[in-house]
Amino acid sequence: MVFRSVKLLTVLEISFLLLLALAGTVVVSLFVGVTDIGIVRGVTALLYGWREGYAGFTHLEKEILFCRTPPANPLCRIVGAALSMAGVVFQALLRNPLADPYILGISGGAAVGAIIGILIGAALLPLGIPLLAFLGAALTVIIVFGIARPAAHLRSNTLLLAGVIVNAFFSAIIMFLISTSTSSDVHKVMFWLMGDLSLATTREITLTGTILFIGFAILYSHARPMNLIVVSEETALQLGINVEKVKKILFVAASLITGVANVGKRDHRFRRALHPSCDANAARSRSPASSSRILPFRRHLSRDRRHRRQNADGTGRTSRRRHYGDLRRAYFIYPSPEGKGVLSHDHSAHRKVGFQYNGRWVLRDISFEVGEGEFVGIIGPNGSGKTTLLKILDGILTPREGRVMLRDQDIARLNRETLAKVIGVVPQDYSMFFPFSVEEIVLMGRTPHLGLLRFEGRKDFAIARRAMELTETTEFRRRGMGELSGGERQGSHRRAVTQEPQILLLDEPTTYPTSNTR
Repeated sequence: MVFRSVKLLTVLEISFLLLLALAGTVVVSLFVGVTDIGIVRGVTALLYGWREGYAGFTHLEKEILFCRTPPANPLCRIVGAALSMAGVVFQALLRNPLADPYILGISGGAAVGAIIGILIGAALLPLGIPLLAFLGAALTVIIVFGIARPAAHLRSNTLLLAGVIVNAFFSAIIMFLISTSTSSDVHKVMFWLMGDLSLATTREITLTGTILFIGFAILYSHARPMNLIVVSEETALQLGINVEKVKKILFVAASLITGVANVGKRDHRFRRALHPSCDANAARSRSPASSSRILPFRRHLSRDRRHRRQNADGTGRTSRRRHYGDLRRAYFIYPSPEGKGVLSHDHSAHRKVGFQYNGRWVLRDISFEVGEGEFVGIIGPNGSGKTTLLKILDGILTPREGRVMLRDQDIARLNRETLAKVIGVVPQDYSMFFPFSVEEIVLMGRTPHLGLLRFEGRKDFAIARRAMELTETTEFRRRGMGELSGGERQGSHRRAVTQEPQILLLDEPTTYPTSNTR
């Protein structure tokens, strides 16, 4: 079985081919515009046009080939690539294929800042308009995040709605400022809003390119976490990703990249309005934005010892839930070098584990221990809080009372990467937003053992291959997750085995009782 993997050499080869294609578009764009310049004449101009006394071209053609197009070409591509990167981030984190770089209102905030600068005469100051535009974009990011994050977690849907609202608000402000401006100011404002790249200087290209390259490095270094977040935020947490931190970094970086690109492509049109000496028939080079995508298995036979306890008064369920008795359904596989209880809840009266949803107790007074090699089942009806308990044991949810101990350490004090190397989770089921293949999902289990920039090696592929053989999922390794049945999908999600966990939690493992899910 051969895994299709992303290796550094493959990335470099594809990048080289894309650079060749980019160079071809640069050459072609030199001869595309309102003025008819043939390819032969254009190539001749590139080779000999710089010499003194060279004739054969009009002043306008020389202006196009040597003044306007050369600086516009690189800036055009830098801005296009930046907006493309930002679009990938927003589509991934918002899980919305219609998301674009301006969806959070960044463009509107930059426009408001620039228009205010135009009206107060900031164009007379060095970098006055671009600085105010960038501050407007940065302020928009702060406002959107402030609206979308009243609680502890940053919800993508809330962020999306906040961005739409802020964008609509800024659009209304722009219309108000335009309607109350003088005719000369309106002319300047419209020039700025339309944007242009033809008057870019080398200094501006270098500055914009440097800032956007830093942003690209930040986004690329978080490509693996972003792939996991696309699958689901819970999956990313299970595989050791600090989702909240990654989302903040990516949202802020993508927003500021959008702001810089937005300012860079618009300020030049405004300078044309202030300095109309440049020929109006100069050709402008444009290119479309480029786009970018994101087990050894040990089974310990059970020892016939399980520690369960429940209060006689039936606590542990909300008043609206039915009383069914013991709440037990998760499966654990636990080796412990000390031979002691590895996963334990504090048994003192004030530290028994409990959890609330919206102020209602879902779990309460749950206490038990699991030792080395034990295979423990927790059984209960639907809606009794079993999956919630699993999430508490994995550290995804924090109990409102009590503690979960892992080898005498509170798991709340352990980082996600450490937990992912110890605890593996097989979820009940979840939908796929992006069409990842089975082998890609399986290889994601190696994330806790890889750095941000490290690619999978031979050892990782060997572990993944062995895991797929054990779970009998080899035959459909290249099929998309959306093409699998429920049982096949759950079996394929045993990517948890590739984590080489010491503990394995399985949610509803008997729902699809096929051979590869036993």
